[in-house]
Amino acid sequence: MNNKSNEIWKNEDKYDNWELRKHRFVDEMRPVLFQYMGITPDSYVLDCGCGTGVLARYIARGLGSGRVLGFDISRYLVDYGNARIADENLSDVCKLVVADGFELPFDDNTFDAVTNYTYMGVLSDPVAGLKEMIRVCKKGGTVSSITPVRGVEWKGEYPLDFAERLHELYDRQEEIYRKYFFIPKKCISKAMNGIP
Repeated sequence: MNNKSNEIWKNEDKYDNWELRKHRFVDEMRPVLFQYMGITPDSYVLDCGCGTGVLARYIARGLGSGRVLGFDISRYLVDYGNARIADENLSDVCKLVVADGFELPFDDNTFDAVTNYTYMGVLSDPVAGLKEMIRVCKKGGTVSSITPVRGVEWKGEYPLDFAERLHELYDRQEEIYRKYFFIPKKCISKAMNGIP
């Protein structure tokens, strides 16, 4: 097992980089994400490589009697994230802990759903990390991963073999978006001309 990513991320302390992700998770999107991630209001959820817990807090706001536990290798990010959880009055349903994703301190079959945001994309051994995620998920539960194509800061050799293809697909999507949905600034300026 190649666990060199632990050393790379252990001392990560750039909170702002993590907190900027909040804008990616909007309330209207929660039902679709919950369906994708196999989360119900009473689920016990594990958020892997949670950083400051942006996704964990987002999940927590959609739970009823459920709970979400996030882990990260960085003590700095976990401490900062737990302070945000307290500030947002989510401590009764959400908590972050320091843990090594290659050797999770949780029993087999513990969580109803196991997910992450960008975690799989920065692991030096994604297969080993995925095996641990599967191990701690209950039989019949859901293991999911949200891995954006752009914007993942990897400090080392990029471990995903399919990254180049994902970037090609992303570029194509952006091309289509610009062609069919983009309104040039000059058109907006003309439309706004004369509006107080």
